[in-house]
Amino acid sequence: MPDDAVDPDLRWHGRKPARTTADLFFVQEPPPDDRLFQGGIDWQRMTFYDDRDGHASYRAFVKQRRAIGWAIQNHRGFITLTSPERSSRKIIIVANAPGVGGQGRAALRDWMVRQQASPSIVIHRGHSYHEDRTMSEIASATALVFWGSCGGQVRLAATLEQAPDAQVLATQNIGMSSINQTLLRIIEERLLNSGVIDWNAVWAGAQAQINDQYFSPYKRPDQNSTNLALRGWCMWVERSKHPQT
Repeated sequence: MPDDAVDPDLRWHGRKPARTTADLFFVQEPPPDDRLFQGGIDWQRMTFYDDRDGHASYRAFVKQRRAIGWAIQNHRGFITLTSPERSSRKIIIVANAPGVGGQGRAALRDWMVRQQASPSIVIHRGHSYHEDRTMSEIASATALVFWGSCGGQVRLAATLEQAPDAQVLATQNIGMSSINQTLLRIIEERLLNSGVIDWNAVWAGAQAQINDQYFSPYKRPDQNSTNLALRGWCMWVERSKHPQT
C-alpha cells in the first residue's frame, strides 16, 4: 500500500566543512552525531494525517514498534515511542495521532518544548497534498528529512531552504508504506548501533530486505545529484551571509 496513496562510506564524524564552492556542490557529508543525538537521545518527529491510508499507516507503525519492544505512551492527541537503550543511546519518536487535528499537534509541540527537545529527524507519512503541513515541523538544524510521500523529491528545494544542511531521503515515484517502514527500521538500527547513519550500510540492508519495483526510485541522500547540488547551493548562500574571519 502506498504511503502517499500512505507511504563512500559516509559517516557523520564532524569533519571540517568544505571551503570551496566545488566541494559544497559535490561532497555530501552526513551530519555529526551531535546533530542526531541530544543527551544520548535521537528525537524524531513523525507526521500522520486523517485519511484511510494515514490511519492504516499509523496502525502498522505502532504495531511494528510494539512487536520489537519499544515503550509506547499515549498522550492526548499524540503518542511517544521509545526504543530500548543500546550503547547509552535511544530513539524517541513523537507522532501525532491521525484524526485529532490541530489541537493534538499543538499539544505535541507544547510537550516537546517542555522536554527541551528538537527533532533531528522529520518523517512525513502521508499523501503529497499533506506535505505543506509537515514543512512546518522542519527546523533550520534538522539533520534528516524523510519524505515518504509520492514524488517527495520535488520537496528538495523547499526543504533545504528551511534546513540548509539537512539530508533528504525521498522517492521520485510512488511512496510505499512497506518500503518506508523497512528503511526507517534500518536507519533506526544504524543509529542505535553506531550513533551515525552509514548510507552504504542502510542501502545494502534495504536491497537485501526489499523486493519491490517501487524501491529503485528512492534516492539515497549521498548519491542524489539534485539533493547534492541544492544542498551545496543553500550551504554556500548561508556561509556567504556569515563569512569566516
